[in-house]
Amino acid sequence: MTKAAVPRGRNRTRERLVESHLPLAHAVARRFAGRGESLDDLVQVGSMGLVKAANRFDKNRGVSFAAFAAPVIEGEIRRHLRDRGSLLRIPRDLQRASGELARKRSQLTAAGGHSPSTGELAAALQIDEATVERVLAAELARESVPFSGQRESGAGADSPDQHDSEDQKQPQRVKRHFDPIIGPGPVRTP
Repeated sequence: MTKAAVPRGRNRTRERLVESHLPLAHAVARRFAGRGESLDDLVQVGSMGLVKAANRFDKNRGVSFAAFAAPVIEGEIRRHLRDRGSLLRIPRDLQRASGELARKRSQLTAAGGHSPSTGELAAALQIDEATVERVLAAELARESVPFSGQRESGAGADSPDQHDSEDQKQPQRVKRHFDPIIGPGPVRTP
């Protein structure tokens, strides 16, 4: 066997190892879905973690590849979320409430045929409206907003008038919750 044949065989083995464990990368990525990144991006990052695990794996250590790879994949995804995540640290109670609010919002929207009001959400979650507004403000703080203040257009974009009334309310909500923290900000002149 020549020296050139060894790396080629090793590469083929590594490729088969990665291909056979892609479902593991998908499963780990699904655990992190809904944290501000698309599932496709998380799967891609998880797949890169899988390749790193395959490169570092030593079968002589007595550990299965899946047991070795899962924490490596998870670490890559966590690192990605940390590095690409929001610059604002949202408190855990608001993060949890955000998930509950999103589930309840979709249930109420499906049942009522319209987006629920803050009062409807508060009643359904059995919390006060101020807490719902704090959660909504935290969700807004996590979102990227174009500088122009306009929504992106194109396939799949909402029609401009679909969310006008909600869009007009949200800046006041954000302002009301963040003004005590950051101050009123500069006065704009037209």
